Amino acid sequence: MPTVVTPGFTSSQLPSTAGIKPELAFLGPKGTYSHQAAYDRFGETVQYIGKTTIGDVYESVRSGECPLGLIPQENSIHGIVIEAYDILVVPDVGREVFVRGEVTINIQHCLITREGVALEDVRRILSHEQALGQCGQFIRSHLKDAVLVKTSSTAAAVQALLSDDQDGRSSAAIASNVCERLFDGIQVLQRGIQDEASNFTRFYILARSIDGQLPSAPNPYGPWAHPSSRNKGLLRIFESQTHDSPSGLAHTRPGASNGTRRDGLASLLSVLGLQICRLDRRPMLGAKTFAHVYIVEVDDNDQSPGSANDSPTTPDSAVVVEDLEAYGGDVTDLQSNRPLMRLEGDGMWILRLREAAERVVEAGGDAEILGCW
Repeated sequence: MPTVVTPGFTSSQLPSTAGIKPELAFLGPKGTYSHQAAYDRFGETVQYIGKTTIGDVYESVRSGECPLGLIPQENSIHGIVIEAYDILVVPDVGREVFVRGEVTINIQHCLITREGVALEDVRRILSHEQALGQCGQFIRSHLKDAVLVKTSSTAAAVQALLSDDQDGRSSAAIASNVCERLFDGIQVLQRGIQDEASNFTRFYILARSIDGQLPSAPNPYGPWAHPSSRNKGLLRIFESQTHDSPSGLAHTRPGASNGTRRDGLASLLSVLGLQICRLDRRPMLGAKTFAHVYIVEVDDNDQSPGSANDSPTTPDSAVVVEDLEAYGGDVTDLQSNRPLMRLEGDGMWILRLREAAERVVEAGGDAEILGCW
């Protein structure tokens, strides 16, 4: 019989040694927008470890080097981050690594120079290619004769600005205002120089535990850094295949649903019984041509599965306790009527996600829980 792959981690597995801050991997170096997003969310409660690629961030969490990670998921102008979604189809996501939250920041590019440098002194502008492109109007209006120099990141541009004694005093960098806190000897000449005022990037928080309490700054810095007020979840869904793929995602489903199999993605999504916030897809490697894996983000809309006349039901405590024990959850809080893992992962919400995934399997598909918050 088909089964739903469900994680079995508990809150005790998220390191919380007194006096030692957990490490968080992010797309570095320090001073990037990924660093800013992480700092807006976690403040001084974690140690920040810069990594070269998104894949390196994921591997740091998967290997246990860092219990936490943060990766960019989507930009409001440039769309989804393909490398992030290629990671979300990896089988270990949903088993060893989980998505545990989101952070959204407003991308505000700043023109940064060494102290004492005026705008009219700037003959060279350094930054990441994308940042240079996003500030084209400002450059054409104020620095049209400046030479544009591409760097590996916005933070690397500031580092180059400070290390180049020959051209540093005639150069400027386009970078995040978080660099003000990190580098000595610099000044922000102008803030918000990007062409589009509405430029946002959303990030996913990764963790080794699906229900462990995450560290949190007392007052997150950014207005979008606060945890979502609604329960959210991330599922990986795909239509059943007739062979195993090298990715480990495709499984044979003989006799699924006892003859009640429903074909097609729309049918699989219809049985979720949850509000679908977004739907993305990536190719399923090793499967038939043009087969896809779907990454489905859902939230808690109090909609019960079944017909419109069905009303939401609450399982009795004995059933919930049995399910939580099988699922690896901590039932002590439930039995004493105290809220279970309430901060960024709710035990009852995890169960609802599990039930939704099971309904997809019963309808003839495959589903795995990638995260909840």
